[in-house]
Amino acid sequence: IVLLRTMSAAAAAATAASRATADRQRTAVPREPPELRAYKTRFNAYLVAPASSGGLGLPPVDDLTPEDVASPGDIESIMCSWAEYMMANPPRNSRNTEKLLKADGVGNGFGLVKEYLKDMFGRHDDWKDETWFTLSKGALVKKLERDSVRGTSGVDEVPGKIGIVRVNPDADIVEGYAGISTTPFADDIPDLVTIIRKLLKTSKLGDKEQRRLALNLTYAADGRSGEAKYLNYQSMGCDPVGNCAAADWKDLKNGTTRPITFCADYDRWETCVFDSLGDHWSVDGGLSRPCNSSGNIGFLSSFVVPMCHLRNDAWTSTMLTSTLRDGMPDSIRNSVSGRSLRYGGTTHLHEDPSVNHPELTARSGHAPADNSRHYVLSRRGTQYVPMRSLAGCPSPRKSHRPPRLIAIGTSAEDLALMEAFADKLYPSTMPDFKAGGRLRQLVREVLATNIMHFSSKLSFLGVAGPAVRRMMNVAEQLGVNLSQLKEWSKKVAEDYKALNVPYSSTDEELAAVVAENNRLVADLRKEIADLKALEASNARMIVQLETQLQESNARALNVLPVARPTPAATPTASAGTDTSTGGIVRRRDPSPARSPSRNVRQRTGEAPGFVSNAISTITGSPAALARRITGRQPLPPLRPPAIPSSSGGHTSTSKGKKKNQSGVAVSDVVIELARTGRLKSGTAFEDTAPPLNLFPSGLASSEMNKYKLAMRVASAAVTEDQEKVFRAAEIEDAELIQNAKALDEGCRNWIAKALGRKAVGKLTAKVLGLGANARNVPHDKWPRPQGGLFGSMFRRNN
Repeated sequence: IVLLRTMSAAAAAATAASRATADRQRTAVPREPPELRAYKTRFNAYLVAPASSGGLGLPPVDDLTPEDVASPGDIESIMCSWAEYMMANPPRNSRNTEKLLKADGVGNGFGLVKEYLKDMFGRHDDWKDETWFTLSKGALVKKLERDSVRGTSGVDEVPGKIGIVRVNPDADIVEGYAGISTTPFADDIPDLVTIIRKLLKTSKLGDKEQRRLALNLTYAADGRSGEAKYLNYQSMGCDPVGNCAAADWKDLKNGTTRPITFCADYDRWETCVFDSLGDHWSVDGGLSRPCNSSGNIGFLSSFVVPMCHLRNDAWTSTMLTSTLRDGMPDSIRNSVSGRSLRYGGTTHLHEDPSVNHPELTARSGHAPADNSRHYVLSRRGTQYVPMRSLAGCPSPRKSHRPPRLIAIGTSAEDLALMEAFADKLYPSTMPDFKAGGRLRQLVREVLATNIMHFSSKLSFLGVAGPAVRRMMNVAEQLGVNLSQLKEWSKKVAEDYKALNVPYSSTDEELAAVVAENNRLVADLRKEIADLKALEASNARMIVQLETQLQESNARALNVLPVARPTPAATPTASAGTDTSTGGIVRRRDPSPARSPSRNVRQRTGEAPGFVSNAISTITGSPAALARRITGRQPLPPLRPPAIPSSSGGHTSTSKGKKKNQSGVAVSDVVIELARTGRLKSGTAFEDTAPPLNLFPSGLASSEMNKYKLAMRVASAAVTEDQEKVFRAAEIEDAELIQNAKALDEGCRNWIAKALGRKAVGKLTAKVLGLGANARNVPHDKWPRPQGGLFGSMFRRNN
């Protein structure tokens, strides 16, 4: 009893707690999106402002009651007047009042407030027709856009954005701090080299190596300012074809991923992606990442710029903007943002004549919005030329080689020393970067790049530079002094320059391009010739196979004429004699009758595939052939199969009766076409060729015209239910015959109605006779394209 009471009390307490939670959930205020909250604040300011200040003097939006907007047109009046207020007073950024909000954003905020009011007063008459909202929003957005173009309403206070390029010749860059451009003129904009030199030399910003790496990755990838955050080592690899590093780049705006490639800079250490990686690895310990619970390096610990991945995209963009502005003169500081890297990179690629348009769009992600987009963005090879162009290579179309450690020495001792140097300079917990790892070759190329640029960085930063001091300390631990480091730097630099000699002249570069184009054209012509030859061969094969198949089918169905001696051609001699030579009678053994499929076998040889299978079926039984053609059991014959005779235009039936070709009814044709599956969806009956089994001797041109007219009548007279029957894959024979016979009557009635006749008995549903009557049908009597069954026929008659 005590236990039951305890359980009952616990259940009651749980029920009460659940009820309280449910009540809290029902009464909880739903969270508002930040955009709606911001524009509600602006809307409330307009509502509560007195009329003397341009407002309405109403309560805030959440305090509005149905009585405040009781009359039709009240909500429309409030919203339209607010739109007019914003046209006269363009909304500004709440944190920076000198900056106007974009027109599209204001239009979206206007729509959010409208939807909020609609949720509050859903039954108001103003929601029955929202044309007023569409017109007001359109006028608002257009007014703000035009003002921004005109420079009115304070827009001219916001400077336009400028692009940052790798090297700006006007900046007059030289070694040393004295060469950094500090001119206040916009036509002398500091380039990326200048910005990075100031960042490393005098800036008070933290995480300098990661900031430099993020700048160089964004510029080299021609990416958006927040996208470098998502670059991950797990997608990175070494590309032996392009002699570069390859990775996946996340296109945040389009929600896609495209391959991207990076190589060593041609002649600048400041903007070199490989040198930036090496300095980050050595100074920040960039390869020493925390392991997960399984002892492995997870995806979240593999981001290339670790300072960004725990922050949002806006933080990354803001970080790039602040880094760039830190190196800008005051006169143009506000004109620079994280987008300036993409502006400058894209502009550089447009100006470089070596980069064609598909390669440019592949690098920036601006691929055409058609079926080629997937192929342009997914091919790593389209990245090589723009990659070299952005890296400063004077001949982007010439193959590029990375710096090599073997320039220092090729002996086993030298190579072992380089491996030890890499392990000490770049301590790593990531297996991919250790000896034998997937990215070990990238480590060697980065080390060679760091060594190559050591002398230049020593000259600019001095021994106090973090990257310089770190390399000197590691070298000292391995018994390498400063003089040896400088000698290594010189050897690697000379080897790198020898590997990447640019074209000596424009003519040489043009000759190389022309030679490559000629080779491609020759290959293309050969492929075209091969395709044409293959097309001709296939066409001949198709004609041959179709002819053989038709002959085989006709013989199997006993339709083609059988060779029989006529009385006029019968020799007077008895069977088995030959009087062809001088009246001498020679006896020969009568040969057995030849098989109907014997000649077909001889013509087709041992051709495999459909024809040989069809022939083997023919030699089996006609019923098997019918099942193979139609996919169903053969129909009971409607009439004995016709055997054409030598008399033109007539056929001889197996019962010896004569019948003209005009004796074939529409129902006969429809049944034959339905049985062979030739009534395809979306085509009229007149588009199908006459069945060979019903017209074995073919149709003359005048007869063919009558046939088409007759089948055109069938297309117009057929009902939707009949059409479904004729086009069905599986159907009972009785249903097919019933609907086909009904179509005969429908064709007679259609002709009678079209010609204005009452006596339908005089009309015929025979194909050629029906076609002859259809010649007199006025043009306006034929159906028009109004969603009928056979659109192709209707369009042709329209």
